[in-house]
Amino acid sequence: MGLFKGMKDSMDQARQMQEQAAAQMAAAGGMGAMGAGGDMAADAAAINASGAEMRRLWAEGLDGTGVIKDARDTGERLAGNVVLDLDLVVTVAGGEPYQVTHRMTIAGTDTSGYQPGSEYALKIDPENRDNVTFAPAA
Repeated sequence: MGLFKGMKDSMDQARQMQEQAAAQMAAAGGMGAMGAGGDMAADAAAINASGAEMRRLWAEGLDGTGVIKDARDTGERLAGNVVLDLDLVVTVAGGEPYQVTHRMTIAGTDTSGYQPGSEYALKIDPENRDNVTFAPAA
């Protein structure tokens, strides 16, 4: 998988998750219907908060790369989407590599793009280098 394709896929997945959550909430009449991930209103709030943090990091974050060392399905579902724990080796330009475990919600259930050895461009929080997000395509 190419680096830019992976970044585009990450952005597309975030958009799909938001659309799925909205559709599921609409189907439930906007009420907090219980699904595999729990309360749909809480799921939608979590997805929106995650999206806001991603956008903040895309705007303010340091450029870096991350190589997946391990990907584990947590068993959690957020609006029906898989939640993974990704063990990453992160490198900030000009810095030493370090390890981070990053929790990420994947649109749907296809986790094949998050295999050990996969490398992605990241944005890294300058105040908390353990807080990372996959960078958007340029």
